[in-house]
Amino acid sequence: PGVGSVGGFLTWAPAPHFGGWNGLMCAAACVPESSCGNASASPPAAAAAAGLCSYYCVQIRVERCVYSVLKDDTLSSIATRYQTNWLQLWFLNPKVTHPDFSLSPAAFPTINVGRLYLARWDDSIETASLRFAVPAARILSVNADLVGRDPTAVFAAPQSICIIPDSCAAAA
Repeated sequence: PGVGSVGGFLTWAPAPHFGGWNGLMCAAACVPESSCGNASASPPAAAAAAGLCSYYCVQIRVERCVYSVLKDDTLSSIATRYQTNWLQLWFLNPKVTHPDFSLSPAAFPTINVGRLYLARWDDSIETASLRFAVPAARILSVNADLVGRDPTAVFAAPQSICIIPDSCAAAA
């Protein structure tokens, strides 16, 4: 940044229920009036009204069935976020050599947390739920773009959906 400019960065780690989400992520950077010579600090709304804010939006698409590894993550800690178990994640990520070690984002920038299933023209959330022995609510919990959809409505065209099977429950 040059004179009179400020630099910074913004990071965002989507929650597990954001898989498949596609939308705008917007940020506002506001300068309080106090930094412009006024002794009273301005709340963000006043700064915006005074034209002391810059806005920037980016289009974001969150990948399905993939998690971006953070420092000190383990398969167990990630499994808890996705309501699954470490064994399932270890199976989905054969390059992870030991399940008890912390994952390094440099070595594993992303890991798989489920399987992508290409739903056919005659599939619905309900039929996928039955096929994989996973509650429809569980499918919806990791496919943000399907929330609000009628679970019995068939897909008009093939669509990828994330399935996180419960291998322990299916074996019982």
